[in-house]
Amino acid sequence: MIKCKNDGCPKNYDICCEVCEEKDICEARCDLNVSTCGFSVINEETALESFKDTNLGIFKDLAEIIQQKKKLEAEEKELKVDLMEAMKKFNIKKFENDDLSVVYKAPTTRTSVDSKKLKTELPEIHAKYTKTSNVSESITVKIKE
Repeated sequence: MIKCKNDGCPKNYDICCEVCEEKDICEARCDLNVSTCGFSVINEETALESFKDTNLGIFKDLAEIIQQKKKLEAEEKELKVDLMEAMKKFNIKKFENDDLSVVYKAPTTRTSVDSKKLKTELPEIHAKYTKTSNVSESITVKIKE
């Protein structure tokens, strides 16, 4: 439970307005943020429950936003794959319009170790730890502002 050191309650409750059952109908309700007001006293035994109760709306909103973000990212990925296939089909390397710029990058390989100094001073070690890997094709899309 979150207690309140402030004496402003017309019913003489000693709990924080944020957790009061009458908070929605109370005209004397405190609008201060419970975590920064300086009047709240949190009982450690019930802190987790109070935390959950006072932040339930945030949890729900955040979960919804994360779900929407995942859905939008999946849709973005799918659209980029479709656009990449179209660019390959029409042999387009770069496309620009008023809204965005798209650059197609063909698949290639990449060497992980490329330090010029290591290669010059320790060519055997450079050769031993150099790794070549495939780099998938991709496109880069930039929004124009």
